Amino acid sequence: MRRCAWWQSGPRSGEGKLATSTEIQAVWRILSANYVTHAKSLTAGQLAEQLEVWFALLSDLDAELLRAAALQHMAASKWFPTVAELREIVAALLSERPATAMEEWGLVVETFSDLRFYRYADGYHKFPAFENAITARVVQAMGWTRLKESEDYTADRARFLQAYDTLAQRAREDGLLLPQVRELGEQQRLRHSATAALVGQVAARLRLGGAA
Repeated sequence: MRRCAWWQSGPRSGEGKLATSTEIQAVWRILSANYVTHAKSLTAGQLAEQLEVWFALLSDLDAELLRAAALQHMAASKWFPTVAELREIVAALLSERPATAMEEWGLVVETFSDLRFYRYADGYHKFPAFENAITARVVQAMGWTRLKESEDYTADRARFLQAYDTLAQRAREDGLLLPQVRELGEQQRLRHSATAALVGQVAARLRLGGAA
């Protein structure tokens, strides 16, 4: 089957052996055997187009995980899966069950009474490090010292939980991005940063010229 250029673009990522077009087609046949109505509703042209889309959007996934995702979907749904549903299952299989915001807040609070992080007359000599990257980012933004010494525990907890949940949602969404889409986004961000820096330089030169 002919493969369009955008199917081949972008880096391929995953663990183990990545799914080939033959393996993706085999997964489609397994699903079609379970969802017979869907398979019968497609014309030959629609079938070819659907497989083309599947090759484009599933070829960066581990072959075994893709098969597992198909089996899990069949066990849980009465409807033929979309690409998004299969990718979400694979992402769930690859990721550990994340800690909740409240669990992470509990770990932050524990550090407040940890004698390793004692405040001396000249200030704190040591600060805690958090394994969870999202927790570390939120604590850095809010300020660990301010949190420890704050008298508004309820408000601080609410702000932490909200910030943590927001960043965790972003992380989940980023995890579902296609490799080629993620790469394009990085390129655009770098290009935007370079443009912004250039504009800043030009503006600074204009200000200096006007001052002269």
